[in-house]
Amino acid sequence: MKRTTVALTALLAAAMTIGVAAPAHAADEVLVSPDGVSFSNSYPGSLFGSIAMLVPGDSDQKTFYVRNGGSEPGHLRITLKDVVAADADFADALTVSASTVDRAGPAATTLSADPCWVLLQGVTLGVGQTVAVTTELKLGDLHGLAGQGATASFAIGVALSSAADALPPTHCGYSDTTVPGTPAASTPQPGASADGAEVVTEVPPIDPPESSVQPDLPVLNIPDLLGIDPNTWRLFEEYFVLLLIGGFIAGTVWFALVARRRRKNDDDTMTEEPAEGAAG
Repeated sequence: MKRTTVALTALLAAAMTIGVAAPAHAADEVLVSPDGVSFSNSYPGSLFGSIAMLVPGDSDQKTFYVRNGGSEPGHLRITLKDVVAADADFADALTVSASTVDRAGPAATTLSADPCWVLLQGVTLGVGQTVAVTTELKLGDLHGLAGQGATASFAIGVALSSAADALPPTHCGYSDTTVPGTPAASTPQPGASADGAEVVTEVPPIDPPESSVQPDLPVLNIPDLLGIDPNTWRLFEEYFVLLLIGGFIAGTVWFALVARRRRKNDDDTMTEEPAEGAAG
């Protein structure tokens, strides 16, 4: 009898544990939409395009919509997940944040999503209620060549639960629906085959045509004059334009002075001639 009671107690405890840990809503009850009109449990496309062209200081915002399609209120939890970044400096400078009209979550670097990071929580959605979630992507400062030519990809996890669980920020939680943050790679990357295996391709060196080969220029041990380094062979041709303008102005002034002086001499000559005639 005692064994039966112990077994029933253990089963009841396990059932209670599963009931607490399981999400309150099924996947099809978390609905997302890019425009707030057409909702589905899967997001079409991605929020952002390729981020390979981002430069430090660039930022972008995209908004998607979440609707509670279940039969009871739910607590919204937005997470950053599925981050793929080969360059740690780039991943640390790339931040993602999420906000609604009433609540804003702190920005998190993609490097912190190991494997996930909570961007926003604490928003309650009633049955059939819709909320707009604005996601901001920003690339911070990078020094020197750090992160040059790097890129990354990530996704946004959207979940609704019946209780506001106090989960660690790196806990993925109940991510019912995934919103792609960046487009998935559709073609194999250079250096990889279709099945993901690395392919090493030897490319023979290409000799430039003889006409394009520039001869080595001699190094001149001449001190810099007027900020001109002769070894760069940059002679600051733009200064020649200033010389031409200055020469034109100087010539104009000189011509005016000569013309004025000649005119004065002519006036003096005309004045002296009548005076001599009167004396005779």
